[in-house]
Formats: sequence, C-alpha cells, structure tokens
Amino acid sequence: MNHSTNYATRVFTIPAGGSAEMVRNANFITVLEANAPFEVSFDNGPRSDLETGLTLRTVSEFHRFDPHFPSNLTFSRLQRPLMCYISVC
Repeated sequence: MNHSTNYATRVFTIPAGGSAEMVRNANFITVLEANAPFEVSFDNGPRSDLETGLTLRTVSEFHRFDPHFPSNLTFSRLQRPLMCYISVC
C-alpha cells in the first residue's frame, strides 16, 4: 500500500471584498501566515473563519477551496490586501 503525502503551499494576495480559488484534493488546510483574519469555503459550501496558526480539517476530502477577504473587516477598510500563506494536504 502506498501512503504518499501530497503537500503543497500557496501564497495568496486578495483585495478587500475579493476571493481566490484553488483546485486541490485534500483533507485539511493550515494557515502558516496571514496579515489579517479571513474566511474560506470548501466545494462552494458555507464560509468558515481562519487566521494565522489555525488548521481546518474537513470530514471528507474537498476538491476546491476559496479564501475570501470580506470588505467589512477593519483591516480591509484600510485598503490593504490580505496576504496569506496556506499549506494544503
């Protein structure tokens, strides 16, 4: 039986009110670094809050995730983009 790990990291820059998309078969994501809290959804599901240091594991494998930077956050009102570094496996 082959138990290989398929680990990837991605850096996102997202403007206030914007989002990004990553197609990836995985079971969890870890936010290695982010300059502000943000939201993420999996396979077009509801959004969950994330920030630096948090890991979010899903019950079943997801195939797509979308980090989203809401424009109603204080940080986004300052017109600074979200910069986040995410690990996915």
